[in-house]
Amino acid sequence: MLYPVKQLDWYHETLDSEHAERFVTVTVSNRSPFVSWFDEKDRGGVLYSMAKSTGIPFLNDLKTYFSDSKMEWNQGNIDEALYAGMFVSSVAGKNGRIHVAYQDSSMGKERLVYALYDGKIWKKETVDDAITSGINVGAYASISLVNNQPVIFYHTEQGQKFGYAKRVALGGPTSNEVGPRWEKKTLETGKGWTITSDSCKGKTYVSYRGRGNQALYFGLLDNLSWNERSLEASTSMWPALTTTSDCHPLLGYFDPKTSKIVIKDIDGNRDYDVADGSFSTISLSGKGNTLNAVYHVEGKGLFVAKSPDQGKTWESKLLAPGKYAGRYNAIATDPSGNIYIAYIDGHELKYAQYNTSAMETVKKLKTTSALVLFLLGLILIILNSKLKIKKAKVKLPARNATHSVAGGPARHRLLPEASAGGKSKKN
Repeated sequence: MLYPVKQLDWYHETLDSEHAERFVTVTVSNRSPFVSWFDEKDRGGVLYSMAKSTGIPFLNDLKTYFSDSKMEWNQGNIDEALYAGMFVSSVAGKNGRIHVAYQDSSMGKERLVYALYDGKIWKKETVDDAITSGINVGAYASISLVNNQPVIFYHTEQGQKFGYAKRVALGGPTSNEVGPRWEKKTLETGKGWTITSDSCKGKTYVSYRGRGNQALYFGLLDNLSWNERSLEASTSMWPALTTTSDCHPLLGYFDPKTSKIVIKDIDGNRDYDVADGSFSTISLSGKGNTLNAVYHVEGKGLFVAKSPDQGKTWESKLLAPGKYAGRYNAIATDPSGNIYIAYIDGHELKYAQYNTSAMETVKKLKTTSALVLFLLGLILIILNSKLKIKKAKVKLPARNATHSVAGGPARHRLLPEASAGGKSKKN
């Protein structure tokens, strides 16, 4: 054995020890986690941390496994406006792009803002504003991607409107404008609090509460077609929605009637209990049939849970103890099953990561190394055997042995063994 395959534990790090209080989001692009949060303590700005990455998953796994050093991060501001950053939401796109939506909550001048990281710089644009749509526009913003274009669901207090804005690509068929254009539509009224959304194969799934009540609703946006229905469930906290690889929507929420954290299979109309809760917020993410959740239990801390069967059965463990740990939390999972968690503990923004792929890579490397050594050994054995055979086929004559050569005197010479064609046949 060249090296032992160790069991990696959770990686923990504090990203900000001063500015966090509410609203945090996490997403991942090419194994590089991106965390963004609202600088509420100092009342100003959208902050972010983006992990440095080699861009090569294999090398990232080796670095994670063999290095005990802390992760390296690029940190900065997306927006330094005094009240920018409420309801921050993010999603990773193609080519390392990061899409972010948030509210600038300046009183009477509220805006819904979209920011794009194109791999080099941040670009921002106003999606909607109070002058156009009414006061407190952009509340509870939730962003998803459809055909790599952002769709943002949000609430506007004036008129109690719930709707979405969809970005149309430059030079799209519906516009002669040179710049980007947003198509906006109101879907419902009297609804649209605590919005959560996810997209899958061109469709966007969204769940939300009624305005000022705890009733939960579910909606599906398919191109321009909208369908909504009541889930006959309620929650006092922020729910979380994710989709499986086959576009199966699952909703996690805290049920105040039973004090349970529940996963609702929306298509199957079934509920599965995750754990006991207390004023619990939950975040969900999944890969294949595996579902990962992180949730806060008041007075106890932040828990992480895993289900191998799309939410039917769960195993939970305490990830971060503490009265306030994880009241605001977010989770992301990459295609390799690695888990990325960001959460707020008091005024500290903390980060946790679990790398399953690093262990799998090293196991494969170990197996490959053993195979290479075995093949090298086998080759050496074969070469050594052939060398012995070759030597055995050539024998020296006895000291007094002679061979008469026509036309000349007798002389000593080697006597080769008889073989067809005078050559040994190779295997």
